[in-house]
Amino acid sequence: YATIATLSAANVTGLSTNTTFSRSRTVTDLFTAPDARRAKAMTTSVTWPDRAGATQTVALRTLVAAVPPGVAGALAAPARNPVSNGSRGRHPVIPTSAVDQAGEGTSSFTPPNGGGVRWIFNNGTGFITAICTGVDPASCTPVTARLLSGFIRFATGADQPTPGQAEVPPSAAALVSVSVSQTLPTPAATVDCYESLSGAYVAYFCALPVTSDSNPRWSGRSLVGGLSLAASIADASISLYRVCRYTPYRDQRAVGTSPPMTNAEHPLDYLDVTGGLINQNFLVIRAGDGTAAFTCPADDTSTEFINGNTWHHQPSA
Repeated sequence: YATIATLSAANVTGLSTNTTFSRSRTVTDLFTAPDARRAKAMTTSVTWPDRAGATQTVALRTLVAAVPPGVAGALAAPARNPVSNGSRGRHPVIPTSAVDQAGEGTSSFTPPNGGGVRWIFNNGTGFITAICTGVDPASCTPVTARLLSGFIRFATGADQPTPGQAEVPPSAAALVSVSVSQTLPTPAATVDCYESLSGAYVAYFCALPVTSDSNPRWSGRSLVGGLSLAASIADASISLYRVCRYTPYRDQRAVGTSPPMTNAEHPLDYLDVTGGLINQNFLVIRAGDGTAAFTCPADDTSTEFINGNTWHHQPSA
Protein backbone atom coordinates (compact mmCIF):
# COMPACT_ATOMS: atom_id res chain seq x y z
CA TYR A 1 0.00 0.00 0.00
CA ALA A 2 2.83 2.39 0.87
CA THR A 3 4.39 1.98 -2.58
CA ILE A 4 1.28 3.23 -4.39
CA ALA A 5 2.57 6.72 -5.07
CA THR A 6 2.63 9.43 -7.71
CA LEU A 7 4.74 8.66 -10.80
CA SER A 8 5.93 11.22 -13.31
CA ALA A 9 5.10 10.80 -16.98
CA ALA A 10 7.35 8.26 -18.67
CA ASN A 11 7.39 6.70 -22.12
CA VAL A 12 6.17 3.12 -22.34
CA THR A 13 7.17 0.62 -25.01
CA GLY A 14 4.10 -0.69 -26.82
CA LEU A 15 3.45 -4.07 -28.39
CA SER A 16 3.93 -2.54 -31.83
CA THR A 17 7.14 -0.80 -32.93
CA ASN A 18 5.22 2.20 -34.28
CA THR A 19 3.43 2.89 -31.00
CA THR A 20 4.63 5.60 -28.61
CA PHE A 21 2.73 6.62 -25.50
CA SER A 22 3.45 7.93 -22.03
CA ARG A 23 1.90 7.05 -18.70
CA SER A 24 1.68 9.03 -15.48
CA ARG A 25 0.05 8.37 -12.12
CA THR A 26 -1.27 10.79 -9.54
CA VAL A 27 -2.01 9.48 -6.04
CA THR A 28 -3.65 11.45 -3.23
CA ASP A 29 -4.25 10.33 0.35
CA LEU A 30 -7.92 10.79 1.18
CA PHE A 31 -7.39 11.00 4.94
CA THR A 32 -4.67 12.55 7.09
CA ALA A 33 -2.80 10.79 9.89
CA PRO A 34 -3.58 9.48 12.39
CA ASP A 35 -7.02 8.80 10.92
CA ALA A 36 -7.72 5.05 11.16
CA ARG A 37 -9.45 5.14 7.80
CA ARG A 38 -6.91 4.82 5.01
CA ALA A 39 -7.56 5.13 1.29
CA LYS A 40 -5.99 6.72 -1.75
CA ALA A 41 -7.41 8.25 -4.89
CA MET A 42 -5.45 7.26 -7.97
CA THR A 43 -5.58 8.60 -11.52
CA THR A 44 -3.58 6.92 -14.28
CA SER A 45 -3.25 8.94 -17.48
CA VAL A 46 -2.11 7.61 -20.85
CA THR A 47 -1.14 10.13 -23.54
CA TRP A 48 -0.26 9.56 -27.18
CA PRO A 49 -0.10 11.43 -30.51
CA ASP A 50 -2.78 10.46 -33.00
CA ARG A 51 -2.29 10.16 -36.77
CA ALA A 52 -2.76 13.90 -37.19
CA GLY A 53 -0.16 14.68 -34.53
CA ALA A 54 -2.74 15.88 -31.99
CA THR A 55 -2.30 14.79 -28.39
CA GLN A 56 -4.90 12.36 -27.06
CA THR A 57 -5.35 11.36 -23.42
CA VAL A 58 -7.29 8.72 -21.52
CA ALA A 59 -7.54 8.94 -17.73
CA LEU A 60 -8.62 6.05 -15.49
CA ARG A 61 -9.59 6.81 -11.90
CA THR A 62 -10.06 4.52 -8.93
CA LEU A 63 -9.98 4.36 -5.14
CA VAL A 64 -7.56 2.05 -3.31
CA ALA A 65 -8.35 1.01 0.24
CA ALA A 66 -5.69 -0.07 2.71
CA VAL A 67 -7.01 -3.59 3.21
CA PRO A 68 -5.32 -6.95 2.58
CA PRO A 69 -5.61 -7.91 -1.12
CA GLY A 70 -7.13 -11.27 -0.20
CA VAL A 71 -10.07 -9.53 1.43
CA ALA A 72 -10.65 -7.35 -1.60
CA GLY A 73 -10.31 -10.37 -3.89
CA ALA A 74 -13.08 -12.18 -2.06
CA LEU A 75 -15.49 -9.56 -3.37
CA ALA A 76 -14.76 -10.77 -6.92
CA ALA A 77 -15.23 -14.48 -6.17
CA PRO A 78 -17.93 -16.03 -8.36
CA ALA A 79 -21.25 -16.71 -6.72
CA ARG A 80 -22.55 -20.24 -6.33
CA ASN A 81 -25.39 -19.49 -8.71
CA PRO A 82 -24.02 -19.53 -12.29
CA VAL A 83 -26.90 -17.34 -13.47
CA SER A 84 -25.21 -14.33 -11.85
CA ASN A 85 -22.25 -14.77 -14.18
CA GLY A 86 -24.28 -14.34 -17.33
CA SER A 87 -25.56 -11.38 -19.27
CA ARG A 88 -28.56 -9.67 -17.66
CA GLY A 89 -28.70 -12.20 -14.83
CA ARG A 90 -29.20 -15.10 -17.23
CA HIS A 91 -27.26 -18.33 -17.59
CA PRO A 92 -23.87 -17.54 -19.21
CA VAL A 93 -24.38 -19.85 -22.21
CA ILE A 94 -27.36 -17.85 -23.45
CA PRO A 95 -26.26 -15.63 -26.38
CA THR A 96 -26.04 -11.97 -25.40
CA SER A 97 -28.32 -10.99 -28.28
CA ALA A 98 -31.14 -13.18 -26.96
CA VAL A 99 -34.19 -11.13 -25.96
CA ASP A 100 -35.38 -11.57 -22.41
CA GLN A 101 -39.09 -12.38 -22.26
CA ALA A 102 -39.97 -10.36 -19.19
CA GLY A 103 -41.78 -12.25 -16.46
CA GLU A 104 -41.47 -15.62 -18.18
CA GLY A 105 -37.98 -16.64 -17.03
CA THR A 106 -37.01 -17.30 -20.64
CA SER A 107 -35.15 -15.61 -23.51
CA SER A 108 -35.77 -15.79 -27.26
CA PHE A 109 -32.82 -16.15 -29.64
CA THR A 110 -33.00 -16.01 -33.43
CA PRO A 111 -30.03 -17.95 -34.87
CA PRO A 112 -28.42 -16.29 -37.90
CA ASN A 113 -29.73 -17.30 -41.32
CA GLY A 114 -32.37 -19.42 -39.64
CA GLY A 115 -35.26 -18.28 -41.79
CA GLY A 116 -37.20 -16.95 -38.82
CA VAL A 117 -36.51 -19.87 -36.49
CA ARG A 118 -36.37 -18.93 -32.79
CA TRP A 119 -34.94 -20.82 -29.84
CA ILE A 120 -36.41 -20.35 -26.37
CA PHE A 121 -33.88 -20.58 -23.52
CA ASN A 122 -34.57 -21.15 -19.85
CA ASN A 123 -32.81 -18.22 -18.17
CA GLY A 124 -31.78 -20.29 -15.16
CA THR A 125 -30.45 -23.47 -16.79
CA GLY A 126 -29.45 -22.24 -20.25
CA PHE A 127 -31.36 -25.18 -21.76
CA ILE A 128 -33.29 -24.78 -25.03
CA THR A 129 -36.89 -25.60 -24.14
CA ALA A 130 -38.71 -24.77 -27.37
CA ILE A 131 -38.10 -24.15 -31.07
CA CYS A 132 -40.41 -21.76 -32.89
CA THR A 133 -40.90 -21.26 -36.60
CA GLY A 134 -42.27 -17.72 -36.28
CA VAL A 135 -43.19 -14.96 -33.86
CA ASP A 136 -46.54 -16.54 -33.00
CA PRO A 137 -46.27 -18.54 -29.72
CA ALA A 138 -48.46 -21.16 -31.39
CA SER A 139 -45.55 -21.93 -33.74
CA CYS A 140 -43.39 -23.10 -30.82
CA THR A 141 -42.72 -26.80 -30.24
CA PRO A 142 -41.41 -27.95 -26.83
CA VAL A 143 -37.98 -29.58 -27.05
CA THR A 144 -35.13 -30.58 -24.78
CA ALA A 145 -31.89 -29.41 -26.36
CA ARG A 146 -28.51 -27.92 -25.50
CA LEU A 147 -26.58 -25.10 -27.16
CA LEU A 148 -23.24 -25.66 -28.89
CA SER A 149 -21.63 -22.49 -30.25
CA GLY A 150 -18.30 -20.97 -31.16
CA PHE A 151 -16.24 -19.12 -33.73
CA ILE A 152 -14.13 -20.13 -36.71
CA ARG A 153 -11.07 -18.03 -37.54
CA PHE A 154 -8.64 -18.29 -40.46
CA ALA A 155 -4.85 -18.23 -40.89
CA THR A 156 -4.63 -19.40 -44.48
CA GLY A 157 -1.39 -17.82 -45.62
CA ALA A 158 1.24 -19.71 -47.61
CA ASP A 159 3.51 -20.22 -44.55
CA GLN A 160 3.21 -22.35 -41.44
CA PRO A 161 0.95 -20.41 -39.02
CA THR A 162 2.77 -19.11 -35.94
CA PRO A 163 1.54 -19.24 -32.33
CA GLY A 164 0.92 -15.50 -32.55
CA GLN A 165 -1.29 -16.01 -35.60
CA ALA A 166 -3.28 -18.63 -33.70
CA GLU A 167 -4.07 -15.96 -31.11
CA VAL A 168 -4.75 -13.25 -33.70
CA PRO A 169 -5.63 -15.03 -36.96
CA PRO A 170 -4.74 -12.70 -39.85
CA SER A 171 -6.84 -14.01 -42.75
CA ALA A 172 -10.30 -13.01 -43.89
CA ALA A 173 -13.09 -15.43 -43.11
CA ALA A 174 -14.78 -17.65 -45.69
CA LEU A 175 -18.31 -18.96 -45.44
CA VAL A 176 -18.20 -22.48 -44.04
CA SER A 177 -20.80 -24.74 -42.46
CA VAL A 178 -20.91 -26.63 -39.16
CA SER A 179 -22.72 -29.84 -38.34
CA VAL A 180 -22.66 -32.32 -35.48
CA SER A 181 -22.51 -36.07 -36.05
CA GLN A 182 -24.23 -37.48 -32.96
CA THR A 183 -23.83 -40.88 -31.36
CA LEU A 184 -26.37 -39.97 -28.65
CA PRO A 185 -29.34 -39.73 -28.48
CA THR A 186 -29.58 -41.13 -32.02
CA PRO A 187 -26.57 -42.97 -33.50
CA ALA A 188 -25.36 -41.59 -36.84
CA ALA A 189 -27.73 -38.61 -36.65
CA THR A 190 -26.52 -35.34 -38.18
CA VAL A 191 -27.58 -31.99 -36.75
CA ASP A 192 -27.04 -28.95 -38.97
CA CYS A 193 -26.11 -25.67 -37.34
CA TYR A 194 -26.61 -22.00 -38.22
CA GLU A 195 -23.69 -19.78 -39.23
CA SER A 196 -23.03 -16.10 -39.83
CA LEU A 197 -20.07 -14.67 -41.72
CA SER A 198 -18.21 -11.62 -40.48
CA GLY A 199 -15.08 -10.12 -41.97
CA ALA A 200 -12.75 -11.93 -39.60
CA TYR A 201 -14.73 -14.94 -38.37
CA VAL A 202 -17.70 -17.24 -38.76
CA ALA A 203 -19.99 -17.65 -35.73
CA TYR A 204 -21.99 -20.87 -35.44
CA PHE A 205 -24.90 -22.00 -33.25
CA CYS A 206 -26.29 -25.53 -32.84
CA ALA A 207 -29.29 -26.89 -30.92
CA LEU A 208 -28.44 -30.46 -29.92
CA PRO A 209 -31.20 -32.87 -28.87
CA VAL A 210 -30.49 -34.93 -25.77
CA THR A 211 -31.58 -38.29 -24.41
CA SER A 212 -34.99 -38.57 -22.77
CA ASP A 213 -33.84 -40.51 -19.70
CA SER A 214 -33.22 -39.20 -16.19
CA ASN A 215 -29.81 -37.84 -17.25
CA PRO A 216 -30.41 -35.87 -20.49
CA ARG A 217 -27.18 -35.76 -22.52
CA TRP A 218 -25.70 -35.96 -26.00
CA SER A 219 -22.48 -37.27 -27.53
CA GLY A 220 -20.86 -36.74 -30.92
CA ARG A 221 -18.35 -34.79 -33.00
CA SER A 222 -18.66 -31.33 -34.54
CA LEU A 223 -17.51 -30.94 -38.13
CA VAL A 224 -16.63 -27.92 -40.26
CA GLY A 225 -17.81 -28.26 -43.86
CA GLY A 226 -17.46 -26.30 -47.07
CA LEU A 227 -13.70 -26.85 -47.32
CA SER A 228 -11.48 -29.10 -49.42
CA LEU A 229 -9.75 -30.92 -46.59
CA ALA A 230 -6.38 -32.61 -46.40
CA ALA A 231 -6.43 -36.41 -46.45
CA SER A 232 -4.23 -36.73 -43.36
CA ILE A 233 -1.98 -34.82 -40.99
CA ALA A 234 0.91 -35.61 -43.35
CA ASP A 235 -0.84 -34.15 -46.41
CA ALA A 236 1.18 -31.10 -47.61
CA SER A 237 -1.07 -29.91 -50.44
CA ILE A 238 -1.17 -26.11 -50.73
CA SER A 239 -4.64 -26.26 -52.28
CA LEU A 240 -6.21 -28.12 -49.36
CA TYR A 241 -7.04 -27.09 -45.79
CA ARG A 242 -7.06 -28.47 -42.30
CA VAL A 243 -9.26 -27.55 -39.33
CA CYS A 244 -7.64 -27.08 -35.91
CA ARG A 245 -9.61 -26.85 -32.68
CA TYR A 246 -8.66 -24.56 -29.82
CA THR A 247 -7.99 -26.86 -26.87
CA PRO A 248 -5.51 -27.00 -23.96
CA TYR A 249 -3.99 -30.31 -25.06
CA ARG A 250 -1.84 -31.16 -28.08
CA ASP A 251 -3.09 -34.73 -28.38
CA GLN A 252 -6.29 -36.63 -29.04
CA ARG A 253 -7.12 -37.63 -25.48
CA ALA A 254 -10.72 -38.54 -24.81
CA VAL A 255 -13.09 -36.93 -22.33
CA GLY A 256 -12.56 -38.40 -18.87
CA THR A 257 -9.04 -39.74 -19.51
CA SER A 258 -6.05 -38.76 -17.39
CA PRO A 259 -4.96 -36.02 -17.30
CA PRO A 260 -8.67 -35.26 -17.36
CA MET A 261 -10.26 -33.53 -20.31
CA THR A 262 -13.72 -32.01 -20.11
CA ASN A 263 -16.29 -31.33 -22.82
CA ALA A 264 -15.79 -27.59 -22.29
CA GLU A 265 -12.12 -27.98 -23.30
CA HIS A 266 -13.18 -28.85 -26.87
CA PRO A 267 -12.32 -32.51 -27.38
CA LEU A 268 -12.31 -34.35 -30.69
CA ASP A 269 -15.42 -36.24 -29.54
CA TYR A 270 -17.92 -34.89 -27.03
CA LEU A 271 -19.12 -37.44 -24.49
CA ASP A 272 -22.28 -37.24 -22.36
CA VAL A 273 -22.70 -33.47 -22.61
CA THR A 274 -25.35 -32.34 -20.13
CA GLY A 275 -25.21 -28.54 -20.43
CA GLY A 276 -24.61 -25.85 -23.01
CA LEU A 277 -21.14 -25.36 -24.52
CA ILE A 278 -19.82 -22.05 -25.82
CA ASN A 279 -16.47 -20.88 -27.23
CA GLN A 280 -15.90 -24.17 -29.03
CA ASN A 281 -13.62 -22.46 -31.51
CA PHE A 282 -11.74 -23.54 -34.63
CA LEU A 283 -8.82 -22.29 -36.71
CA VAL A 284 -8.63 -23.05 -40.45
CA ILE A 285 -5.14 -23.28 -41.98
CA ARG A 286 -3.67 -24.62 -45.23
CA ALA A 287 -2.64 -28.27 -45.33
CA GLY A 288 0.90 -27.29 -46.28
CA ASP A 289 3.11 -25.42 -48.73
CA GLY A 290 3.28 -28.21 -51.31
CA THR A 291 6.37 -29.71 -49.71
CA ALA A 292 6.00 -29.58 -45.93
CA ALA A 293 2.77 -30.32 -44.09
CA PHE A 294 1.59 -27.59 -41.73
CA THR A 295 0.78 -28.42 -38.13
CA CYS A 296 -1.85 -26.84 -35.93
CA PRO A 297 0.00 -24.05 -34.05
CA ALA A 298 0.79 -24.24 -30.35
CA ASP A 299 0.18 -21.58 -27.73
CA ASP A 300 2.26 -18.40 -27.61
CA THR A 301 3.77 -18.79 -24.13
CA SER A 302 4.78 -15.12 -23.98
CA THR A 303 1.11 -14.15 -23.58
CA GLU A 304 0.41 -15.98 -20.35
CA PHE A 305 -3.23 -14.93 -20.02
CA ILE A 306 -4.23 -16.15 -23.50
CA ASN A 307 -4.40 -19.83 -24.41
CA GLY A 308 -4.08 -20.01 -28.18
CA ASN A 309 -3.18 -23.68 -28.31
CA THR A 310 -4.70 -25.70 -31.16
CA TRP A 311 -4.69 -29.31 -32.29
CA HIS A 312 -5.71 -31.36 -35.32
CA HIS A 313 -9.46 -31.85 -35.76
CA GLN A 314 -10.07 -32.39 -39.48
CA PRO A 315 -8.18 -34.51 -40.36
CA SER A 316 -7.41 -35.79 -36.87
CA ALA A 317 -4.80 -38.37 -37.89
